[in-house]
Amino acid sequence: MSSLLLARAALRAPYETRLARADRRVIAARRDRQLCSMVQFAATSVPFWQQVFASTDLDPGDVRGLTDMSALPMCDRDQVGVDPDAFRSSRAAGADSTLQGSGGSTGIPVRVYQDRASTMRSFAPRLRFDSVTTAAGAGSRPRRYVIANPDSVSSRRRALFRRGLVGRVAGGGRFKSGSNFTSLAEHIEVINAFRPQILKAFGSVLEALFEHADRTDTLVHRPRLAVFSADALSDSGRRLLEHRFGIESFGYYGAAEAPHIGFECEAHLGFHINEDLFPVRVVDHRGDDLGPGEEGEVVISNLVFRDTVLLNYRLGDRAQWLEGPCPCGRGLPLLSFITGRVEEWLLGPDGEVVHPEALTTLVRNQPGIRRFQFRQRSLSRIELSVVGEPADRDGLERTLREGVEQRIAPGVELEIKLVEELARTSGGKVKGVISDLTGTRDVARARSARPPAPGL
Repeated sequence: MSSLLLARAALRAPYETRLARADRRVIAARRDRQLCSMVQFAATSVPFWQQVFASTDLDPGDVRGLTDMSALPMCDRDQVGVDPDAFRSSRAAGADSTLQGSGGSTGIPVRVYQDRASTMRSFAPRLRFDSVTTAAGAGSRPRRYVIANPDSVSSRRRALFRRGLVGRVAGGGRFKSGSNFTSLAEHIEVINAFRPQILKAFGSVLEALFEHADRTDTLVHRPRLAVFSADALSDSGRRLLEHRFGIESFGYYGAAEAPHIGFECEAHLGFHINEDLFPVRVVDHRGDDLGPGEEGEVVISNLVFRDTVLLNYRLGDRAQWLEGPCPCGRGLPLLSFITGRVEEWLLGPDGEVVHPEALTTLVRNQPGIRRFQFRQRSLSRIELSVVGEPADRDGLERTLREGVEQRIAPGVELEIKLVEELARTSGGKVKGVISDLTGTRDVARARSARPPAPGL
């Protein structure tokens, strides 16, 4: 991050804080103006939307706001995953874009490209969330963060650091970025040495980390705040952080396709949606909009990215709008917490729990794979179901077997099956990893219990 970008962000922070607390009608009007502009942009430069408007009686000018989006077709991970170029704008400077591919945690890896010009606009929701963390006691900038990321994100951050784009100017080393594959003990060593004010990680990583710290009594430095995203922090996990360690936790709602959808505020009721940048619809099975208190599927439009353009995009999450103003005073609409985003962990033969990305990162972006799902049947057996036809099945098998041996344990049997469809949860989600042995909420019990003998 350059000093110029930091300076511009600092100047914009008061405006973004005020905008988040503006009257609901002001925010909605801003949302509708930007949505209309993006629909026009997509209709003239994005193949998927060009085809939609060319083959129907729909006209881009008919979309005057979010309420009109129900007239347009929805798209989903399947479509973007199979044909990502259909959603890329011909007017974007592709050479300046960066890949924001999803981790495949839902079993459907997606490649999304963010144009460089949108980077500054991405600061807006971060600055709005800054007002929350400042009020919660994290202090003003500069702050120190420890961030546990998916391995691919960590690699990208390390590459940016080498190029001088993050870390140095941004506070002289105020970020420590680690991997989800780092052991819990190593994470604690970094926290104790670096002494961050804020710890950011997947909810499941935070939960396992502080359960480990509680059992081992090794956490000397306690961050002021913990921020989780990607998967949920359970109620028991929140209580552990708050009551045992005195750390307040906040959720941040985002995805590779739309990284800054919403954030949790001091009232801890749900997510404030940045609807002027990432407007959300909650719909039923027919695609009709639902009102407050009615749970449905979350559909988002990304008004920031202008390389990969996603409008009326089905994330697969389920939630509901919350009624009434939030006690915090922000005018941004309030969405309930997301259900069904808790990832399942794996259990190694030695009783050590392993984050699901240890497997999903082996498969993401593999040519020919449309969807995938790992299932741990026993301590010594893992199944991989694949929808599609891998371009190099022998090479894929070698990669997977080597990865499982390095990341889980030697001698674990791996079976690869080609299937037509994958198992879904009761809420309709496809999970990238299913364990018959343990889930996130059983991590403490699984780690403390003596594991059964291999092969059971």
